[in-house]
Amino acid sequence: RSVLVAAMPTGHIAATLERPLPEIETRLESIRTRLLAARSLRVQPTTDRKRIAAWNGLMLAAFADAGRIFEEPQYLAAAERLAEFLVRDLCRGDRIARSWIEGGELRHGFLEDQAAVAAGLLALYAANGSLDMLRHARRLTAAMVRDFWDRETRGFFDTAHDQERLIARPRELTDNATPSASALACDV
Repeated sequence: RSVLVAAMPTGHIAATLERPLPEIETRLESIRTRLLAARSLRVQPTTDRKRIAAWNGLMLAAFADAGRIFEEPQYLAAAERLAEFLVRDLCRGDRIARSWIEGGELRHGFLEDQAAVAAGLLALYAANGSLDMLRHARRLTAAMVRDFWDRETRGFFDTAHDQERLIARPRELTDNATPSASALACDV
């Protein structure tokens, strides 16, 4: 009913059972093989393969910042690959799509998507000085202000003016598990 883990190191098991270590290792490997065979007969859980723009934008900023601060080329390379994917596969003109699934239709994203990806691109620009990243971030930011900003209340809506009409146009101002879209947008 739960994930099996070794309660103690293999050497400790051998000592407790007063058996040679190679014998215990062989028996444990045999058990692992049988457990894996039994598991392979079960229905495998489905995998969510969509890539959400906002979450990837946050990850982009984290990798770019980590690469810059720790001077770690691996993190910077990961940020560059992610930025390339976001710009190539999720940007449609000056708007970012909400999510990407191979073969799926792209739909315009929300404020959090536009702001998080722009913030990630700005972080990458700060880390590697890429003017292309700065240009992409500026383009997304200009569209964000154009499409999500409300001049009357001087704040951002979570949906663009051209997205599906709802009874009330949503606006979340507080952070939850992720930063609020309005906070991200103001930061950008």
